[in-house]
Amino acid sequence: MLPAACLPASDDGGFPMILISNFLLWIFVVLLLVAVIALARQLHMLRERLTPVEAVVSTGNLRSGGPSPILSVHTLDGRVVTLGGRDDIEQSVLILFVSPGSPVCEKLIPSAMMLARAQAFRLIFVADGDAAACRDMVRAHRMLAYDVIESVDARRAYRVGDDPFAVLLNGDGSIASMGDVYSREQLQSLLALSMPDHAAVQESRVSPASHPAPALVG
Repeated sequence: MLPAACLPASDDGGFPMILISNFLLWIFVVLLLVAVIALARQLHMLRERLTPVEAVVSTGNLRSGGPSPILSVHTLDGRVVTLGGRDDIEQSVLILFVSPGSPVCEKLIPSAMMLARAQAFRLIFVADGDAAACRDMVRAHRMLAYDVIESVDARRAYRVGDDPFAVLLNGDGSIASMGDVYSREQLQSLLALSMPDHAAVQESRVSPASHPAPALVG
């Protein structure tokens, strides 16, 4: 029989400490996972706000300052419109390629319509999807005041990959800029590229010649 001093010590006192340490470790892991997810979300939001829109996106033969493809296409309500080329009143034209049901596109559509009203440019939507889904999108966002087109040829002509994609045309039909736009801020950056030209056109329309000075009465 072994003396009492030689008997192994009991582990009963250390077992609860192991459970507590494991429990605290799991809590730490869960909190760390939540923090990583929150950080990833914040970085994504920051990227949407700060990522600039490229002023020139070379897509095939399309380039900034070059001519735009010209196509005759049908709107959802059956009218024939010309996509590209010189505008009759030399107005800037924004062609916005969208997909019905896309969360990013659904968020961008109201912003595009608001900017079109505020900055007085023509806005044309080119939707990707079947006609029924496109009409549902038009009703949901009240887009009846704008030309909405469902055209595969337009997407091919402008080399569109993913939606949303924007092409800004000058009044003479040349391409001002084009690229992916994932937020209102990126769309505003793209539009700002043509604002000096737009302002010059507006100033020329309100020239001193059109408003002669009043005659002096001696």
